[in-house]
Amino acid sequence: VFLKDVDGHQMTVLLDQGLYRHLKFLAPKNSWNHWFEIVTYPNKLVLSGDMGTWVFSRVEDMFTFFRSDDLTINLGYWSEKLKNGTSGGRDNAKEYDGEYYKENILEHLDGYDLEPEKKAKVVEELNSLDFHDEYEITSQIRDFEVDLEDDGDYDYRSPRKKRETFSFQDVWEVSRQTYSYHFVWCCYAIVWGIQQWDKRGLLTPPAPTADPQKPEPRHR
Repeated sequence: VFLKDVDGHQMTVLLDQGLYRHLKFLAPKNSWNHWFEIVTYPNKLVLSGDMGTWVFSRVEDMFTFFRSDDLTINLGYWSEKLKNGTSGGRDNAKEYDGEYYKENILEHLDGYDLEPEKKAKVVEELNSLDFHDEYEITSQIRDFEVDLEDDGDYDYRSPRKKRETFSFQDVWEVSRQTYSYHFVWCCYAIVWGIQQWDKRGLLTPPAPTADPQKPEPRHR
């Protein structure tokens, strides 16, 4: 999907001074669609554009960190290098996914010692819930309770006997988030953008210029 989005994109080099780079990628037609820029300076890479703004930090030359010949990405490791916001930004890479949460809830259910008939009742009740609203489903799962009794076998003459019910324990540990479409797309964009840069034959950055604040050595 990503390669289809950038089909026809062209790279414009706005700055090329060693570790200081500014590259812009867009299609001549519909230039507003899926455009992005990559800016680097020592220990930082910034991608901005149609899919948001993401700031990464790991090594002095961030192109060496992201470079991949086969468009391979590492979402978990790379998200740890995000520097967005005041707390790093790793959580910004993920978003709520209802289907993913439901799958994990059902997997979590396997950890309970339930007879097949009783487990089927719980699954039936879960299937009736709407997992699309994160806040609503979080409340419903927290208060989730299913009557597991078979009324044909229940003895109503024993008032002290409580009906058997099921509710989740430690459900807060169940993951609800997956990496967002925007973050995944931008990770591909970084790798692909570096590939376009490398095709220009600029694998070795130019030697840094002399520091103007330091006096030139005198020759005797």
